[in-house]
Amino acid sequence: MRFAALAVLAWGSACGGNVVVDGMPGEGSGGAGATSSSASGTSNVGVTSTGGGGGDARSKCLEYCEMFLPTCGVAPGSCGDVCDQQLSTAPACNDRLAPFFDCAIEVFDCSVTPPRCQPLLDQYEACAFGADSGCEGLECSSGGDRGCSCKGSCPGWDFAVECRPSGRSEISCSCLVNGSEVASCTQVGSGCALAVDCCEPSFEQFR
Repeated sequence: MRFAALAVLAWGSACGGNVVVDGMPGEGSGGAGATSSSASGTSNVGVTSTGGGGGDARSKCLEYCEMFLPTCGVAPGSCGDVCDQQLSTAPACNDRLAPFFDCAIEVFDCSVTPPRCQPLLDQYEACAFGADSGCEGLECSSGGDRGCSCKGSCPGWDFAVECRPSGRSEISCSCLVNGSEVASCTQVGSGCALAVDCCEPSFEQFR
């Protein structure tokens, strides 16, 4: 699931831990972000207040986030940071998050996304990461001597891949986001096939 920031909350509550969200969307799905503690114990982690009602996605996100501490015994370091991170993923699609949060608040579950609310989350993700997202898939062209170059983009992000021979049969690929390398791979095979297999997983977190 790409709903990274608040998915971490649900995972942490299932483990009975104090969750600290730190990093880009898609990171921190493993156990490093939680420390063991009793779900019924007292938490010293602060939670940002909503400061009022409102039907917009951010106020609903904060309301949902703030339910974790009293209900599940865990909380992020700052609900404001968690929600800002989530809402910065695809701002043009945030109006689709408010109905999801309304549903999730009504049928709140500490450990999973409520099945009843999943279709609403799917609508958001189709907008944020699907055909409506404005993201272009990688377009690759093979060069001489087994090389390959690829380009693609999403709003705010430019993706590129450069693959070149690095030995008798090996190919090395560099995965670039806005001109900075975020990953690299070296293996035997076709340059353009490796470009997609190596770099697409790294680019996915930016989509």
